[in-house]
Amino acid sequence: MTAVASIRFFPLKADYDVGLSNLIRANGFRDINRQINSKNFPNARRGQAMLETAVIYFGWPMEIAEIAHDLEAMYFRSAELMDLLIFNLKYPGVQLVPRFNALGLVYHNAFGLDLAPYIYLTDEGRELQLDHIGDESDNLDCYLAIKK
Repeated sequence: MTAVASIRFFPLKADYDVGLSNLIRANGFRDINRQINSKNFPNARRGQAMLETAVIYFGWPMEIAEIAHDLEAMYFRSAELMDLLIFNLKYPGVQLVPRFNALGLVYHNAFGLDLAPYIYLTDEGRELQLDHIGDESDNLDCYLAIKK
């Protein structure tokens, strides 16, 4: 398991019945990848839940598969898109690095690529984007995880 440079915990009351489009709208993103929708990111979770979330920063580039493995070893599940959106609404000032990732639910596109959602912080505002999970992470990326 890789050492973690920083980990911060946050309680989160998640309401999974709100709906993806409502959460996206409520977040007020400057730009949204058009492939992010309820068809490509179906929400299997229902109802409300109290979650112990963690913002994890590894501090150096890593393979995405290695990050997912390390989260599992620390007894976390990777956050899904709904978790990321709910978290961003509750704690909008927590994201201090450009990319805030959720690896728990990926979209397999027509070209055979697995894409994971992330919130990208720019000078003009936040964007909701997708990235190929076969790539290596950037050393400035952080990840939202949910304690099992």
